[in-house]
Amino acid sequence: MKLKPASLLLALTAVAGGVAHADDAFFPLDLRYGQKLVISFETPSPRLPDADTIAIGNSNARGNSGIEYLFEFALFDGDQLLGSFTTDNAIGLRQDLPALFTSPDSNEMVTQAVVDFSSIRDGSIDGRLIISSVGDDASPLNVMTYNSLAFLVGMSEPEPDFPPAHFPHLIPQGNLVILDAVVVPSPTGVSLAALASVVLLGRPRQ
Repeated sequence: MKLKPASLLLALTAVAGGVAHADDAFFPLDLRYGQKLVISFETPSPRLPDADTIAIGNSNARGNSGIEYLFEFALFDGDQLLGSFTTDNAIGLRQDLPALFTSPDSNEMVTQAVVDFSSIRDGSIDGRLIISSVGDDASPLNVMTYNSLAFLVGMSEPEPDFPPAHFPHLIPQGNLVILDAVVVPSPTGVSLAALASVVLLGRPRQ
């Protein structure tokens, strides 16, 4: 994982400033330990041939102090897993540390997973983002409330050859369009791909 907090903050600035948050009609949602937040989405129009970064910011998320939150983020095209990563409560609780998926040719210096952006760029993706509450803390208090979600797609800028205060940032191209967002149980032994397929079959095609 490549990680530069200042760059994350700049990415957040793009998320929070001018692009607004993704459709809040599905929120708030409570994500408990062992559950999954399944978000179905599509890309905005027109096509995004230069897109190379997806930023996911938890806007106004609320959790309980003392809980060791751990989250898995998995990005799908239909039932095909494009990429996933696991991260700690800094990403789960704070919007100024957004989770980032990037393309192999992205200039962004911050990423948790590098994925194929072909279907994102041509607009054909049958998008699924699955956020799972995992880890060892099975306390009943392990509840994360998502009041809204910043779900941005954009294009990175090259990192200038300047002192460390200068970092790459994101050129926002729009919000990924949320079609549905639902919290579901996480049955033991059910793979992420199988779960994505079940959710796909249960939702009418837009």
